[in-house]
Amino acid sequence: MKHLPIKHQSMKYAVMTLVLTSLALVGCTTTTKPAAPLNFSYGVAKTGDFGFLPQSGAVTYSWRTNLPVARVSEDFDAEHYLSVIKAQIDEVLTSKGYIAVQDGQAATMHLDFGIATETAMDDEQIFASTQIKTGVQFDLTGQKSEKGSLYIAVFDSVGAFPRWRALAQGPTENRIDNPEEREELKNLIGAMLDDLPSR
Repeated sequence: MKHLPIKHQSMKYAVMTLVLTSLALVGCTTTTKPAAPLNFSYGVAKTGDFGFLPQSGAVTYSWRTNLPVARVSEDFDAEHYLSVIKAQIDEVLTSKGYIAVQDGQAATMHLDFGIATETAMDDEQIFASTQIKTGVQFDLTGQKSEKGSLYIAVFDSVGAFPRWRALAQGPTENRIDNPEEREELKNLIGAMLDDLPSR
């Protein structure tokens, strides 16, 4: 049997190692196109506190009205938006341990919310109605979007004035049926309610 010189054996071994390593790297390397990041930016303002809630035990809540306020342009399906947002607020509250009840007399706290788009209700009108503002301006010139607002208010069991309020404003393109944007809206609601203590 003919033997290769030591030098050639070393070179052959080095080349084989390099080829096998390259094949291993090719076999294990995958390239995936990263999902385009969602470009959402919101301004959020909050005022008040939840000091009126009991420190322990179950806390129930009810909706203050069955008809939340919607001041939106004709391009928006207001009822659809209100239905989705209400369901998402309920979901966030449930995840925090709050129990929804139909009987307002039995509720520890009451909630209300409203939505608006800039062409139907400007910042001055929103402030006159809610007494809260984000102070954030959005330059949406040349875009399909217009500034949208979401207002959430929490009342104690007897009060007529909210004990806690939050207002979020940001661009909206009327695409609430897009799963990613619906999830982003839920995340926004969660951020608005993040100082509501879990039960």
